[in-house]
Amino acid sequence: VEFTKADSGHLRFPLQQEMADLDEISVTHDAMVILKHHGSYQQQNRDLQRSDKAGYAASYQFMLRLKNPCGKIDAKTYQAIDDLSNKFGQGDLRATTRQAWQIHGVRKENLKAVIAGIYDAGGSTLGGCGDINRNIMSPPAPLADPAYQHAFQTANFISELFKPSSPAFEELWMDQKAPSEAEYWRKDMVRGSIGANHTPPT
Repeated sequence: VEFTKADSGHLRFPLQQEMADLDEISVTHDAMVILKHHGSYQQQNRDLQRSDKAGYAASYQFMLRLKNPCGKIDAKTYQAIDDLSNKFGQGDLRATTRQAWQIHGVRKENLKAVIAGIYDAGGSTLGGCGDINRNIMSPPAPLADPAYQHAFQTANFISELFKPSSPAFEELWMDQKAPSEAEYWRKDMVRGSIGANHTPPT
């Protein structure tokens, strides 16, 4: 795994080439190692593994995990991932025990549209999976108490500090365009956890 990452051109290869091949519904092991750092896992429908081998072979799909420090997500981003799940996924959202959100059932040909949609709405999947720090948790109470505020701000700064710094994310999923909305936790790094228009953490 470490050799694969070292040879990836800062989290680009072979994922970049394989995502361009839309005739293939899955990615290779090496591309999957890199894709995890972009916030996605490749999966198959295990319910079909014994009953429908042909269906199982064709059931490749992808799970996307948002990286949202402290479990906090603003209303615009939540609406976006809900819409994207209905349009491109299996129609549900999953809140995890690590204060993150997941979209399941995304096909390879739709992966770029979903990741770009999340990013444009102020969210991100970068660093949501893989052998890195992933999501940073904090006490799930958006209170004005200084101790809560300190924990919240620290979680935001840790998340920002340790996320992958490669430009590959915007190259692969956004065609090198900046998102139309800043990631919401960057705003919170300045104004704290009790800003307006935010859904409290789960």
